[in-house]
Amino acid sequence: MIPKVRLLEYEIPFTSPFVFNMGGKRKTLKTRQGLLLHWLFGDQSLYTEIAPLPGFSNETLEQCKQQLLMLNSGDFSASASPNHLYPSVRFAIEAAWYQLEYPLRSKAVRSCSLMDKSSESHRIKIKAGHQSIENDVLSLKSVLAHLQPHQKLRIDTNRTWVIEELETLQQALNMSQIDYVEEPLKCIDHYQPNGLPIAFDESLRELDPQKPVPEIFFTAKAWVLKPMLSGLQRTIELAQLARERGIACVLSSSFESNVSLEFYHSLAQDLELTEEQGLDTLKYLAKDLQPAKITLREQTVPMADCKEIARLC
Repeated sequence: MIPKVRLLEYEIPFTSPFVFNMGGKRKTLKTRQGLLLHWLFGDQSLYTEIAPLPGFSNETLEQCKQQLLMLNSGDFSASASPNHLYPSVRFAIEAAWYQLEYPLRSKAVRSCSLMDKSSESHRIKIKAGHQSIENDVLSLKSVLAHLQPHQKLRIDTNRTWVIEELETLQQALNMSQIDYVEEPLKCIDHYQPNGLPIAFDESLRELDPQKPVPEIFFTAKAWVLKPMLSGLQRTIELAQLARERGIACVLSSSFESNVSLEFYHSLAQDLELTEEQGLDTLKYLAKDLQPAKITLREQTVPMADCKEIARLC
C-alpha cells in the first residue's frame, strides 16, 4: 500500500520562554517548531510528527525537511524505515504504520509531574545540575520537605555531575524519598552500582542498535525512552528488553505537540508500562495542533495553524 502523504510545518509558542540545561550550558527556546505528516490510507486519515529537540537531537528541523523532500514514495510504504533516516523522520514514518495496526486508545496514562512540587502525582520530576552541588542539595531538600508520603522525587541532571557530587547527594538526602536519579554523571564509565537508584536516558540513545546492550545498563532501576529522539522501533525494542530484565520503562516526551503526546499515551498502554510516564510537557505549549482524541488538558485551546509545504507522495 502506498499512502498519500502531505508535509506541513508548525510553530507553537511556549507559554513562557523555556530554559533548560544541556551539558552544563543553559539554552532558551521561545517556540516549538516541527513538521507534521498527514497520511491518507484510502479513507483513513492520521497525523504523525517530526520534532527534533534543539540541544538534544543530532538532526535539525531543516535537515529533516530536506531529507523528506528527497525520499520517494516507496520510503513511505513500509513499516520498517531505513536506518539512514534521521531518528525523528524514522519515528514519524514508523508511527503511521504502527497506528494502522494499533489504533490510538481513548484514555491517558498516569504521568510524572514535571517541575511542579504542588502536584498530587505520585512522582515529581525536578531538574538539577545547573548550580553548585551544595545549592542543588539545598533546593532538593526544600522540595523533599513538601512531598506527601505517597510521593517520590525523580532527579534529572542531564549528565552534569562527577562521581564526588553524586556521592554528596546520596549522603545528604533521604534516599527513601528518591525514585531515581536520571543520568547524573558526565561520563557513564565512572558509574559504579552502589544501591543508588539510577535511570539511563541519553546514554541509551548513544548505543549501537546493532550491538548488545552493555551489562552496566541492566543495573539501572529505569530506562527513560524518548521515541522522537530514537525512532519508534528502537524504542519498542528497548522497552521489551527492559521488561525482560525487570527494569522499569518510562516513555518521555521531548516537548512535542498533542499529536505525539496522544500517541505516547496510547503506546504506553500497548507496551503495558506501569510506571508514571514522562508525558507532562503539553502544559508548556500554548496551543494544540488538531482536535484532541485524548483529553490531556483541563481546558481546550485553539488549534494552531499549520502550513502545507509539499505533497510527498
